[in-house]
Amino acid sequence: MAITPVTTNAEPSVTVANSSTKPTFTADTTAKVMNMELCDNKSFSSTSSISSDETAPKRVITKYGVPASLLPISPTTEGGSIIQDLPLPNPRELSKFICRIVDTEVYSNTDREKALQTLKNWAAKQSVSFGNDLVDVGGLRQILYFIEDNMDDCRAISLALVLLETLCKPLEGSKIIVKGIPHTVIETKSLTTMRARIRNSIVDAGGINILNRLIRQQAQLDGSGEYIMEETTAPSILNVVPSSCFLFECGDSTSTGTPSAGAGRDIEKLKSIRHSLELLVLLIPHIDDKTKDAPAKILQTLSDIVPILLKENKQRTMNEVESLITVLMTCLAKTFEKSSNSTIEGPKHQRARDLLSTIITSMDSFPNHQGINHDGCRLLQRVCRCLEKNECKRLGAVDLLGSVVVSEGIDQNVKDIANAILEEQFRCGSF
Repeated sequence: MAITPVTTNAEPSVTVANSSTKPTFTADTTAKVMNMELCDNKSFSSTSSISSDETAPKRVITKYGVPASLLPISPTTEGGSIIQDLPLPNPRELSKFICRIVDTEVYSNTDREKALQTLKNWAAKQSVSFGNDLVDVGGLRQILYFIEDNMDDCRAISLALVLLETLCKPLEGSKIIVKGIPHTVIETKSLTTMRARIRNSIVDAGGINILNRLIRQQAQLDGSGEYIMEETTAPSILNVVPSSCFLFECGDSTSTGTPSAGAGRDIEKLKSIRHSLELLVLLIPHIDDKTKDAPAKILQTLSDIVPILLKENKQRTMNEVESLITVLMTCLAKTFEKSSNSTIEGPKHQRARDLLSTIITSMDSFPNHQGINHDGCRLLQRVCRCLEKNECKRLGAVDLLGSVVVSEGIDQNVKDIANAILEEQFRCGSF
């Protein structure tokens, strides 16, 4: 979007102490430009971007009254464009700005990514008024539209997911930087109320179903849960992730090689799956009667993707997916809380069998992980009640629970849950 230049006879009142100090401006200067268009990030690049032609305006004033030529290059910049230190917008400005992520006829992909980054940085300031304004102007629905329309663009999708997670996730005790000053987030009652309102708005706008579809697409699953082999020379999702990477972050000094372009794309897929699961964990408690079909879809998706994520477990280091499986198990536990026994059982008890296999496979892949084993035992307790005892034994539940009980690396509270499951099953008769 073009920036409306303003020529002023008198120089605006701007003070810059040094290159690291943010410019200050008077309320009078701000008032002079209140009717201008919100400035693009790229207009802040440097003084060299302003025309030197004699007919050009002497100054380009931003929406907030700061001459673009005097804005310092912040250390938190991307591509030379200031993205973090913009003041929070009012509702009218935010309504205009949010259009940048969905208006493909006017804005390029780069423009939209910069807009998402700016929105994320505004969200990181943990402002109650900003969060409420985003709901009021329909911004959350626009972000979901963006995700729905760009599921093939993993990098942009991850930006949008992190933005939503920043708005939804309680950050008590976290450190954030506002205007260069570190602050500790305190979850006040108004901030908690804002987050609940945002989560409900995302759920009401169909966010859970969109995230469920996104996970399936990133894991390359068709409607039946079958893995789709793409006709390409690029490696599969897991094979491309270097074993030196942790939590899907590559390119550090310990890396033994540079990932290929295909590897980078597939790592981004894993990132978007992780962010989607983390967001689902926050949204699932807000499922209501209007979205009562969501738990069944989520349970089926999570059952389908675990075998893909754990593929070739014996041949490779699993650090890259350990954190992802941890979040997945938490997501399963949250979904179980919103699921009836009939939802867990599924048609002819097939979903319960799939879930039992999924839980067993996950626990067996990370036998010493406290979180995975704790969530896994809680889930097994519920699933085993939905299946015949012989079925549980045939699928390996008894053997797994026995290994948990005798394991030296498992906490006693997890062992107690495993013992309770075994006692409950044997109390009704032997396997």
